[in-house]
Amino acid sequence: MMAAQSCSGSLYVPPELPEPPSGLEAFVVACCTDGPERPAGAEDYHIDGRTQLFLAQLQQEVQVDFVPGQQEHEAFLLAYFQAASPALSPASSSRVHVEKPPSGRKDPRWKLLGFQSEDPRTDFRGGGLLSLRCMLFMAEVNATRVCKIDRKS
Repeated sequence: MMAAQSCSGSLYVPPELPEPPSGLEAFVVACCTDGPERPAGAEDYHIDGRTQLFLAQLQQEVQVDFVPGQQEHEAFLLAYFQAASPALSPASSSRVHVEKPPSGRKDPRWKLLGFQSEDPRTDFRGGGLLSLRCMLFMAEVNATRVCKIDRKS
C-alpha cells in the first residue's frame, strides 16, 4: 500500500479493499451469507435452496456457446424466427402472418429482425445460447412488444 502526500502535508492512506468475489456463486455467498466475506452493515438477504439451484443452473447456462449446426440450438433459432416473424409484416397491416422459416443458413429476413447479418449464428458470440433462449422467451411471451422493437431496429 502506498501513501500519498496531500496539500496540507498529512499523509493519506487509502483503505485496503477486499478482493472482489469471483464468479456468481462467490458473489452470492459474499452478499447473502453471514460469513466473513459479508460487508459490515450489508442488508440481510437469504436465498432459499430453490433459488440457489436456479442461480447455479443459470451460471452454467451462461457458459454454453451457441453452436451452429447443433440440432437443439438450430431448433431454438427457428423457433425464434417463427415467434418474431410477425414483425416482418407491414406495421400498417391489420393481418399478421407467420413467415415460412429460412431454408438455408443465410436469409435477408434475419437482418429485418435486427441481426447484424443474413446469418444470425454469428451474433451469439458473447451471449451464447442463453441470449437466444432469452430472445425466444420474450418473443413467445410478449410478441407484440418484440414486433415493435424489431420494426424499429
